[in-house]
Amino acid sequence: MSFLTADIARKTFTMVGGGDVEVIRDLRFAIGDGEFVCIVGPSGCGKTTLLQLISGIDPIYDGAISIGGAAPGTGPRLGYMFQSDRLMPWMTVLENVRLICSPEAIKRGLPERLLTDFGLADFVNSYPNRLSGGMRRRVALARAYAVEPKLLLLDEPFVSLDAPVALRLRDLLMESTREHGTSVLFVTHDLREALYLADRIVFLAKRPARVALDFTVPLPRPRSIDSAALESLRTELLDAHPDLLAGLVPTDSAEIEEHR
Repeated sequence: MSFLTADIARKTFTMVGGGDVEVIRDLRFAIGDGEFVCIVGPSGCGKTTLLQLISGIDPIYDGAISIGGAAPGTGPRLGYMFQSDRLMPWMTVLENVRLICSPEAIKRGLPERLLTDFGLADFVNSYPNRLSGGMRRRVALARAYAVEPKLLLLDEPFVSLDAPVALRLRDLLMESTREHGTSVLFVTHDLREALYLADRIVFLAKRPARVALDFTVPLPRPRSIDSAALESLRTELLDAHPDLLAGLVPTDSAEIEEHR
């Protein structure tokens, strides 16, 4: 049974100078309970807009979204991690996580436990400007889990990080997802990252976004991001769908031309 269903007939934005820009058209997909799904597509195709609709941040669209049988913002709790960490610079690490916790969660020590799980026990009283970029992302990930979400939305959360730091954060995400049984919708335009993380990958076409391919990742877990099997699967997808996958990283233009 699907935990999240999205049936978005149309989403538009009105331009400042007048006229509408259609961002999404006839986009439909579903996520099962505890499933990890990556949304992949070129920059500007509507991935972030999709997360905003699902989260309830933007309620204006034609269609229907159901999360656990309820409309966005009225049903199960959601966690949201953005591209930037969005930490409050005047608050300590612990205060940033406590900020969105319920009084009951604070009373049972959930913020401290999450920060310990994410390797930040020694930094609870530090301010964000004293942390590395990777550590700030860890705080942001802990904060996303602080609402004890049934669905976690992540918008390219590890972009621009050094490869070893990004890999460690991906592993922390996977460990936490398994521990909490959380459904995950993870936006990326990195195909290798998607193949490493996802149970399924939903590929979006260029704007207006729609589902161009819904792909179940056949690789068993645990996976290695540098494995020959993962690279072979990535190459097969590039061979089969060169136009769809053009513009994704780390695929460069020369590699796309090679697979046309």
